[in-house]
Amino acid sequence: MKYLIYGIFLFTTAITFISYRFWGYNDLLIEKSGIIESFSFKRNSDERGGNNYQYDIHLINDQNRYQIPAKFINDFKINEFESEMKNGDNLILLISPIKNKLSGSFTVFEIISGNKKFLSLEKSKKTDWLEKNVAIPFFCLFFAFSLPL
Repeated sequence: MKYLIYGIFLFTTAITFISYRFWGYNDLLIEKSGIIESFSFKRNSDERGGNNYQYDIHLINDQNRYQIPAKFINDFKINEFESEMKNGDNLILLISPIKNKLSGSFTVFEIISGNKKFLSLEKSKKTDWLEKNVAIPFFCLFFAFSLPL
């Protein structure tokens, strides 16, 4: 009986994981709208001579920080965003469901204001990030807690 329960659990977990992998994780993302309080772009050099990019957005009446990861910077229309947007403008962010443990910020996947998209990642980049940072840890944790059955 115990092995039957494990088999059903593993089968269900595998089907769930595969379905998310092929159909995407967009339903895991959260849409956050608000008014821009501030935004900042920092380019720092590290010890190895490389560059470290950090782009943060803060919304009014929201203590959270929203960050565009360095690997998404090439997809971000930075110059257009900085020239067209100002503090007090409305913004819609598509963000991760969990905070980054190291930075304490939410990861931003899309930035929209009106009809303009300043950041819009292709599905594969969203899926890869969410799979690595949300789905796999969740399924591993779920599996680990089911072992005492």
